[in-house]
Amino acid sequence: MTYAEIETMQKQAKILFEPSGWALSYQKLHDQTDVSGWEMFLLESHDNFNNPFAQAMQSLYTNKGWFGLILRDVIRDGGTGTDDKGRLHLTYVSHAGTEWEQAHDIKAPKNGFYVPNDDCETINGVVVPFQPGTIVPFETVKSKKEAVKRFEKHGLDPEYVSRAHRLDSYKDDPRFAGRDFGPGLDVDGRFDAGFVGRPSCSGFGWIASLPAYREQELVMRVRAIKEKR
Repeated sequence: MTYAEIETMQKQAKILFEPSGWALSYQKLHDQTDVSGWEMFLLESHDNFNNPFAQAMQSLYTNKGWFGLILRDVIRDGGTGTDDKGRLHLTYVSHAGTEWEQAHDIKAPKNGFYVPNDDCETINGVVVPFQPGTIVPFETVKSKKEAVKRFEKHGLDPEYVSRAHRLDSYKDDPRFAGRDFGPGLDVDGRFDAGFVGRPSCSGFGWIASLPAYREQELVMRVRAIKEKR
């Protein structure tokens, strides 16, 4: 198997290109991976989504169709409900259960197409539309046309316009984060960010995860560090 190496402010990660475990439960898929959504997006968006990892994800979709990947991230209730803008208070735990585990206190906007705004970090020339360390967006919009305009304004490939999906409540019911790849579904995209994975569920052949690194072939190396303004 091939892999990419990416250095972030949190850790140096080695990320495989080939998912596995297509028939496993979400819990087992979560347990076999060590990849966070933040790392995966930084890797896939490198060079404005023009890189070997992004190409591998496109190839998987071309050969298989829609697919999803479970991440090593867990979403829990944040304790204070929603604010006056409909944003839900969440605790997003990246790299859950590993030595790199980190809890992020965030507010998740309503479901919709996520878009970049002035709160976003720029990493390796790419504006990242997610709150640092997570794949929870800063902002969402209802219109795909509006999302395309925002992506283009911030220099992002509009082919990657995608949606974010959250529940209305996570009380006593933590979920796994995941990303979906389904650009042929009209309303979805190449990096849908989802926070709805129940541990006991299975994707029935359509959901997998990227196993933790075990001595594979390096084909890509990225240093993804926040730029100074």
